[in-house]
Amino acid sequence: MDIQLERISLDDGRQLKERINQYWSDGADGYYKSVWESLHPGTLKRKWQEVLKESIGDEKAKILDVGTGPGAVALLLADMGHCVIGLDRSEEMLKNARENAKRLGLPVDFKQGDAESIPFECGSFDVVVSRNVLWTLPNPIVALSEWKRVLRPGGTLVVMDGNWYINLNGSLK
Repeated sequence: MDIQLERISLDDGRQLKERINQYWSDGADGYYKSVWESLHPGTLKRKWQEVLKESIGDEKAKILDVGTGPGAVALLLADMGHCVIGLDRSEEMLKNARENAKRLGLPVDFKQGDAESIPFECGSFDVVVSRNVLWTLPNPIVALSEWKRVLRPGGTLVVMDGNWYINLNGSLK
């Protein structure tokens, strides 16, 4: 398979990021409602935490959740005892994330920032996670490089993205 990668110019990339930010900001409340169910005790929450534990292990870790949106993954991880920072470009999403953390009484620090230019020092995190983020980014290779940069040596990168048409029966993991 021949994969062609096309670089996006700086100006086009900025414009695209603003359009993406506007899209997610406009849809923040609807998306927030759709993920709220995964934060309540029950089967869905347990399944997500099992998947995360399988990827991360049992040791408590300092974790960055890139593209946190309303904070679902960050809050699931905080509920598991991890120290979590959630990063998102959309202030509207972060507003919902902070509200979720308050409602659940979970200590997550939510910060505004760009997934392709992480505002943290090299080696700051044991784990970097993202859920349904890579497909939204203008330069996913740049983002992956940034995520690797902020991982400590030997750290873990967990990317959960859609499996829209292949192996739908096994798409939970």
